[in-house]
This record gives sequence, structure tokens and C-alpha cells, in this order.
Amino acid sequence: MSDPPLKAIVGTDFASLLAVVAAPVVLVVAAAVALRLPVSTPSRVLRDEDLEAMDPSSAWIFVAMLPVVALIAAVVLALRVRAIRRAFAGMRSPGTVTRVRPFKDRAWISYRYVAASVDRELSRLVHLNARTRAFKEGDAVTIAFDPARPAAGWIVQAFVGDSAGAA
Repeated sequence: MSDPPLKAIVGTDFASLLAVVAAPVVLVVAAAVALRLPVSTPSRVLRDEDLEAMDPSSAWIFVAMLPVVALIAAVVLALRVRAIRRAFAGMRSPGTVTRVRPFKDRAWISYRYVAASVDRELSRLVHLNARTRAFKEGDAVTIAFDPARPAAGWIVQAFVGDSAGAA
């Protein structure tokens, strides 16, 4: 089976998605502080009034953070893509979805499978998209795993769709 495309990895694996958006978010915050732009933040980590109260000269802090954040994000993305693609190049095992816990735009999906003669259960944080929204408890899935790391399996259908990942 071929590797899942980068777009599918970023659109499904939540850590990969965060790695892609981290640097642009820091850049937008730096611009907002420097230019005193009104910003609406969806989380409570940085409130709107906090941004507006910042001295524009403090934007350099965010600009200085940008290369570090970009480097960390690039390393995280590269490691996640490599791990997922190694799993897809490895072995397959039938599995079962045991739990789906959605939260906003993401979900914890738990699944059970057998790899290296050991029954394994794993949970992954995924971004909710058309493929991942379809998972329900009890669904039969195919798990791809790297034989060198059998405890780190990935649901094939989450990345390539039902027909390509059928057991």
C-alpha cells in the first residue's frame, strides 16, 4: 500500500496539524501586537484584551519566538509523518474501534488490535474530518504498524478511506 499523502496526514493527525499552524499563529500574533490590530482569539489562553493592552514594541518577543517555534514544529511534523509512513510501509492487522470521544474539532479514538502476538489498545487524538467522523464504537478497521514499533499502530481508514484500508 502506498504512503498516505501529506495532506491526509495533516488533515487527520492532530499533532501534525498543530505543527503546521504553530508558526503562522505566532506570526499573526506578532503582527497584531505590532500593529495594534483587533484580534479575536477562540481560546482563553490569550484574551483579546491581553493583546490589545500589549505595547507594540513587545512584538519583537513573538518575532524572536518564530524561528524556534517553526523549528520545533518542523521537527514534530517530520517525526509524525515518518512514523505514520513507516507504519503504512509495515504490517497490517484487523482492529476494532473501542471508543470515540469527540471534543470540538478533534476526537480521541481508541482501538484494539493484535501485533507481534500481543493484544494492544491505543488511543490517538485526531482532527475530525469526513473519514474520522465516521468511526463508531465496534467498527472493524485495519491497523497499520511498523514491525519495529508494533505498539504504535494507526487506523488505515483514517488516512486513506474505507476501500483502500479494508482488511
